[in-house]
Amino acid sequence: MVRQAGGGRERTTAGRWGVAGTGVLLAAVALAPSLARPAGAQPSEVQALYESALREFQGGGEVAAIALLKKADGLSKGTCQQCLFLMAASYNATGAHGDAAKAARRLIALEPPPALRGRAHNQLGLALMGSAGKNAEKLRQAEAEIRRASELLGGEDPVLRYNLARLLIRSGRKDEGLEIVRALLAASPEPRLAANLRLTLADPECVDQHCAPEFSFQTLDGQKLTRDNLRGKGVLLYFWPHRDTAPPAG
Repeated sequence: MVRQAGGGRERTTAGRWGVAGTGVLLAAVALAPSLARPAGAQPSEVQALYESALREFQGGGEVAAIALLKKADGLSKGTCQQCLFLMAASYNATGAHGDAAKAARRLIALEPPPALRGRAHNQLGLALMGSAGKNAEKLRQAEAEIRRASELLGGEDPVLRYNLARLLIRSGRKDEGLEIVRALLAASPEPRLAANLRLTLADPECVDQHCAPEFSFQTLDGQKLTRDNLRGKGVLLYFWPHRDTAPPAG
């Protein structure tokens, strides 16, 4: 597991885009055009809070997004459907999968239009997958939710198919999952998804772990190291901002 430090937050290098984590940001960005503003006659304050939360989420500020969405949810008396979707995605991105599942179930109960309902089922599936561990029943529930999402969205959404592939691999059905990954790669997906697909194909175990992308660097004593050299070891990457001076020892 390789982690990067800096900027006041620790996060895995690949997790936010789906291989190591839940795939939620990739999904939300891909689906963002339909989330430009809350559906229905929402107060302008609710709309403003939602749009601020969406900007926070897309910029990596999931915790700030959640705080804004809670306010919007209260003001709308629980009727802002896109707020609940983005809340589920934000909770999934922070690893609060129980809260993500609650938000997704609340949205499904509101019976939103099929497209948004499909995305809610996807978030619920991701939440169940994120909290399942090796629990076979939870993994089965997660698969049912993602397949339901795929039905509602026409079955061709590449992010949903990737989520299903990851779940199949986690459930011990690696061959089925990798077959989907290969088919998605053959379809020339957008670059971020393609990078995750290649990493999953090269290292299927990254579905269950926080894995870094391929990298190489030279140490101060001239030794060349790559990700494969460090496989299985805990590594902290510290990015020293000065080109001409070495970081302090220790």
